[in-house]
Amino acid sequence: MVDATQSAGALQTRVGSWDVDIVVSSGYKWLGGHGGVALGAISPALLQETPVLPGWMSAPDPFAFDATRIEFAKGGRRYTQSPMSYVSVVGLTAAIDQLLTVGVDRLEHHAERLAHMLVDAVEPYGWHPFRPLDDPAASPHIISLGHQSNNLEEVAESLRTASIVCSSRAGRLRVSLAPYNDESDIARFTEALTQT
Repeated sequence: MVDATQSAGALQTRVGSWDVDIVVSSGYKWLGGHGGVALGAISPALLQETPVLPGWMSAPDPFAFDATRIEFAKGGRRYTQSPMSYVSVVGLTAAIDQLLTVGVDRLEHHAERLAHMLVDAVEPYGWHPFRPLDDPAASPHIISLGHQSNNLEEVAESLRTASIVCSSRAGRLRVSLAPYNDESDIARFTEALTQT
């Protein structure tokens, strides 16, 4: 099982080439929806299996659910436990439509360009990414910056005061580059960061 929440919608993700039983992703984060719904891709082999924990929505007709028999819907719905937030489904559908219109490959390239711009701007001030941007294990949309001498909590608080949303994680500053960010955001972030 693979959780693709941190990449789905931000990176080109071709789950058909992965040899896994299940790929899941939250509907929020990079897919652009909000809480209350998630996505899953289930392998053909797993679709033939009996779910370990059936839910009433996994029945062929949930509103004619019969607790004396176990019948499963066809396809991935047989693994559904309960109803989901329908407004979240509508929001996620609209968000995915927008992602597909723009193109995930374009969004990934946009993040790569901003990541290089960000790292080039902050490295002269002693901030360095956890992984070099050309490292195959690096991701262009999430940059983890470290600095030897700065108090990270003070820096993060200073950035929050400047209305810049990022977080401190494991002694590093985590910066997420969303599709709506642009060059002016990188300049503003760099200015705020270098004044701490």
